Amino acid sequence: MTSGRLETISKEDCYAGCREAIVAFQVDDFDVEARRGWSVLVVGPSNEVTQPDEIMRLRERLDDGWVPGDPDHVLCITPHRVSGRRMAGTPDPTV
Repeated sequence: MTSGRLETISKEDCYAGCREAIVAFQVDDFDVEARRGWSVLVVGPSNEVTQPDEIMRLRERLDDGWVPGDPDHVLCITPHRVSGRRMAGTPDPTV
């Protein structure tokens, strides 16, 4: 998150539905062996980034493997609501 904005690069198929709309973006991780994880949900308006220098800066921040190919559009979400939870490890009842 930079300057109160969550940035992501979208695929063409979701671009049209996300441009200038209220969207939700969720990211999570779960460790099966440790039986713990986390989840974060961000909701807010999205806007297309059109300035070439800003697009280049955002692309450089993402891991090369995050989105395959060279994306055509960059969308930013301004978070209006952020929620999340942490799932603490619990004993495996089968052990």
